Amino acid sequence: MRVLLSSFVVFAACTPGQIIMPPPAPVEPPALTRVTVTPVDTTRPMSSTVMSSVSALGLSLVSGQVAVVATDGVTVRIGTTMTPVPVGPMGADALGTVRVIGRRGAASLWLTSTGVFLERAGRLLRSPISDSLPLPQVKAIDVVGEGDAETWWVRTDAAVLRVSGGALDSIALEDPNGSGVLKAVVGRDASTAVVVRGERLYLVDVAAPKVTVLAKGLGTVTQSARLGDGHIVFATADGLVRVAPSNDVSLMVFGAAAAVNDVAVDGDGALVQSNGQLFSLLVDEVKVLGDVAAPVVSGVVRDTAGAVFTLDGQTLERLATTAEEQPVVFADVKPFFTAHCVSCHRSGANYAPIIDFSTYAKAKQWAVQSLARAQNADTPMPPASSGLLRPSQYAVLARWVQGGMLP
Repeated sequence: MRVLLSSFVVFAACTPGQIIMPPPAPVEPPALTRVTVTPVDTTRPMSSTVMSSVSALGLSLVSGQVAVVATDGVTVRIGTTMTPVPVGPMGADALGTVRVIGRRGAASLWLTSTGVFLERAGRLLRSPISDSLPLPQVKAIDVVGEGDAETWWVRTDAAVLRVSGGALDSIALEDPNGSGVLKAVVGRDASTAVVVRGERLYLVDVAAPKVTVLAKGLGTVTQSARLGDGHIVFATADGLVRVAPSNDVSLMVFGAAAAVNDVAVDGDGALVQSNGQLFSLLVDEVKVLGDVAAPVVSGVVRDTAGAVFTLDGQTLERLATTAEEQPVVFADVKPFFTAHCVSCHRSGANYAPIIDFSTYAKAKQWAVQSLARAQNADTPMPPASSGLLRPSQYAVLARWVQGGMLP
């Protein structure tokens, strides 16, 4: 039997449907390919202490601003003040004890003893999906897609749960040659997910149905993330395991030591904590951002202004370059339009409307729509035939829009 759900009402509450996956082919999986990367130690961003003696599970984002998550609540940084985030539409819901921090697109979610809470306009609202999840057993939640295509991949020690298309399913993964508890589940779309169980890495395709062992020899997993360029990464005791969209798997080791303590999405790249340092990772380019003596899992985020915040033990630190401190003006974003827009919109090629992006008035008029199209993988601009833009490529446009499109 399947559990039917909606975003507002739970229509039934019963045992989830069972999906029994066939065992993977009895082929010995490859060992992880180890790649040693030497980070570039360029001019480091300026560091400042925001708070001391912080007792927190980690960091998240609320309305694009850094938020400190403690077991008994969430506080968001507004200006220079940390303000408690209200719970429920009228403050009626009890948050309970916070256990897990997750992501839902660009926003955050929180798994607590009383439910799963989502951010809505600066408030924490309890999701009705909470009533159909085995809350005490849930270890992590990963959300992929938006709107009707949104799918929740939920991990317990023993099962993978999927909430998709208005139904809750329990997916049984059996491998005669592998064993151990589930360590991580990261969704790719509504039917496929990358799963770590024991020391093996699997690709699970519910629609096929098919299970493929991608690699063996994974160490302890502390964190995972799905990057904007399609890669999935896992912070492990042996390094950063990276799964490409092609399913090629590599183990990235930064410098001398191996263990990666934390990894977080940073557009199409990642923020990585390893060897007591914080790195930015974009494709294969790794730069040192700062030192982190006592990294905390889920302890690094970048806010909408471009500043990076880290939890170093009980100290909340803020890293920001001079450029990130300055507001984006038209002169900063004009090269983006020149590089990616004017070739068609200046002449009307490929049926594009003629738009003079070299003028502030026209660029401002079309900026919000241009950003939406750059972020839309289904109907992107520039067209997919030209190559999809990575988030890092249109970040300056996003900052210009968020900053009020200054002249």
